[in-house]
Formats: sequence, structure tokens, C-alpha cells
Amino acid sequence: MAKWTSRDQIWNTALKKTDEIRPEAFAQAIGVSERTARDCLETMHDSGVLAKEGGKGREPAVYRSLVEHPVTDD
Repeated sequence: MAKWTSRDQIWNTALKKTDEIRPEAFAQAIGVSERTARDCLETMHDSGVLAKEGGKGREPAVYRSLVEHPVTDD
């Protein structure tokens, strides 16, 4: 089995979340750089998987999943 990249881990973890995703705390929790987390979350937003609130000026962005049924490990 191929090793997961940081981006794979971000996608997998973000799709399982049912609450808000704040890039700084999210990156720290899964052990990736804040820049990588932010870039990947923005890609997910651009793809229509996440909604984004804020992020203008100094206001931090907050993401929320648009997936109707969160992904599980089952």
C-alpha cells in the first residue's frame, strides 16, 4: 500500500470533521505545516468540498465540510 502524503491526510481528516476547521489548530493536530494545511483546505474549498467563512484581512478563515454524510473509517 502506498504511503499517504500530508495532503492525503488533510483531505481524509477534513472529510471526517463535522465541526469547524481552523487551519492553524488543524495543522498542529495532524502534524503538518500551517501553510500546507491552508493550501490544501483552500483547494478543497475551490473544489466545492468545504465552505469558507472569513479569511479577509487579519480575520482567520474557518472552513466547514459540505459533505452531507461525513466519511468514516467503517
